[in-house]
Amino acid sequence: MKRRFKIQDRFTNMKKADGTPMSRQQIHMLRKRARGLCWICSKPALEGGYFCLEHQIQARERMRKKLGCRRRNLGATSYKLKKEEAEARSKRQAAQAKRANSKAAKAKSAQSKSKVSVTKAKAKTAKTKPAKTKTQAKAKTPTRKKAKTLPRTTRRAMARN
Repeated sequence: MKRRFKIQDRFTNMKKADGTPMSRQQIHMLRKRARGLCWICSKPALEGGYFCLEHQIQARERMRKKLGCRRRNLGATSYKLKKEEAEARSKRQAAQAKRANSKAAKAKSAQSKSKVSVTKAKAKTAKTKPAKTKTQAKAKTPTRKKAKTLPRTTRRAMARN
C-alpha cells in the first residue's frame, strides 16, 4: 500500500491568529488562492479575486440578498466581464455557423450536381419525365385542417342534454 506524504509548503502547520491550527479545508483554500484558482471549482479566478466569473456572480447575488439591496451596481466588474464573455461567445457561434453553412453549401452543390446527372441518365434510359422532387410533390397535396374540439365543460354539458 502506497503511503501518501504530507505536502510541505508555507501553508503546512499554519496557525490562526488565536494560535489554534488551521483546518485542512482552510489550508486547501489558501493554496488555491495562492495559485490563482477559484475556491469552489478550481477554474482560473478573476484578477485580484477569489472566484471565477460564474461563482463571482453567485457571490454578488448572495450579498445583494443578504444586505437587502434592490438596486444593482451595473458598473461592477462581474457585470462587465459577463457582457464581454457573452459578446465573445456570440462571435464564436457566428463564426462556427458561417463555417458550417459554407461546408453545407459546398456539399449541397456537389450533391445536386450528382443528382442532376443521375436523373438525366434515368430519363434518357427510361424515356420518361424525370421524377418529381419532394417539394414539388408536397406542393400539390392539399393540407387537412384539424377538427376543433370543444372544451371539456362544454362537451359534458352537451352530453347531459
